[in-house]
Amino acid sequence: MDDDSYKKQKEAFVSNFNGTTATEIAVVTSINTLSVLLNHIGGAWLCSASSSVSWKFLVDFVTLILPVELAVTLLSSRVDVLFIAVMCTCIGILIISDKTRKTKAPQKISLKTFLARPLAGKRPFISNFRAYVNVCTAIGILAVDFTIFPRRFAKAETYGMGIMDVGVGSFVVANAIVSPEARGKYSQYRGAWSSVASIIKSVKSSAPLLILGGIRTLAVKSTAYQEHVTEYGVHWNFFFTLAVVKILSTAVLCLTSPSISGYIAVFLGVSYQYLLSYQNLGEFIIMGVDGTGSREGLLNANREGIVSCWGYLAIYMAGVKLGQFLFEPRSTVRAWVVVLIQLVALSIAFWGLLGLSQYYIEPVSRRMANLSYVIWMMVFNTQQLIMHLAVQLIWIFLKDFNLILSSSEKPVIDSQIPATYDLLDAVNRNGLLYFLLANVMTGIVNVSMATIYATPIVGFTVISTYMFSLSLVVYILHVFNVSSKIW
Repeated sequence: MDDDSYKKQKEAFVSNFNGTTATEIAVVTSINTLSVLLNHIGGAWLCSASSSVSWKFLVDFVTLILPVELAVTLLSSRVDVLFIAVMCTCIGILIISDKTRKTKAPQKISLKTFLARPLAGKRPFISNFRAYVNVCTAIGILAVDFTIFPRRFAKAETYGMGIMDVGVGSFVVANAIVSPEARGKYSQYRGAWSSVASIIKSVKSSAPLLILGGIRTLAVKSTAYQEHVTEYGVHWNFFFTLAVVKILSTAVLCLTSPSISGYIAVFLGVSYQYLLSYQNLGEFIIMGVDGTGSREGLLNANREGIVSCWGYLAIYMAGVKLGQFLFEPRSTVRAWVVVLIQLVALSIAFWGLLGLSQYYIEPVSRRMANLSYVIWMMVFNTQQLIMHLAVQLIWIFLKDFNLILSSSEKPVIDSQIPATYDLLDAVNRNGLLYFLLANVMTGIVNVSMATIYATPIVGFTVISTYMFSLSLVVYILHVFNVSSKIW
């Protein structure tokens, strides 16, 4: 089979899908948070201060990465079995921990004392959420090239929801919630020169993304690598979108204020949808300037990537507002329980808005990043944050009530918020390098083998090896206290 024929088959293999439901995506991706709980409980039982680095890494990989990989590959049609297995493992460890306790259990605290417990400083649930955005994307960009990855999880062509469709939107939210504007560490822009200086600084900080985007375009164009043109366009890609959104957000906030980022998000989302629905912008994105789907001209060739930045900018602004809420000062467990309840209420509201938007306006479209997509991204990412926060609070409860013992039979007690485990720390520490390596390794796998003809076992083995290697690289860098600075 010649390269051109296989390229066409590969492009057909990842194109023209309608996705699945928002509910299934929410359920499948919730394995992320259960994996964190499994890692906390299993790590406390299996690892101690004297455990080797290699053993800790292996425990982290098996508990944090493998369940997520299984949920979108071998067990994608039986996620319920995976959920039960993870939960039974967690419960089993807790029971064994209690039954094998050789010493008398320490005095347990009251619920009132627990709720009044100091809980300030770092927010591990946010770090875990951000790490999993990277991890899930890394799994998805390679797994989608194998038959073991369900086609309903692949990116929807124009309208619809696939697990792959949450990638870029989640990256935008993950960056927004920890931005200086969200954490209150920005300098209020004053005067024209100050605004220009801020925008120039944003351009410089976005330069690595622009460079990586250019390199990726050149690499794809110079090889027989498959292209999904309707995803971003002929030359545009994920890196360009992130860079442009960052630069535009700086410019918008120079002209306005981070304090009204929520209102800006609503204005951008609604005004963009108006242009899509009533000013033929949606028709332009789908059919092109001449109505035939041609790709003549730079704007026309990259219309999806360029125009959708408007929608992603709305997502970013909404993410900034969400981050401002999450970084408000709070000092007790009770305060964070209240936050959890507020986030659940917010998520319910977003679910309602999503239903109304899809029914009365138009279905979700990642290709256009329309209003329904903007709302869906807030639904999805708010829900992920809820579950990560819930796991953090559950872990603190288990520790404070002495329900879990370490392998050395000493109660797991820590007065601080539990830190993220090493592998997730490693991913966050070198996030851009992690994603860059994921793209490079995905390319290497695709040019080295005919992925669409691989059996499920071969596919799973390749994906597992790829994730193990990727995790090991950033883990080693983390162990040696190395932070990559591409710029």
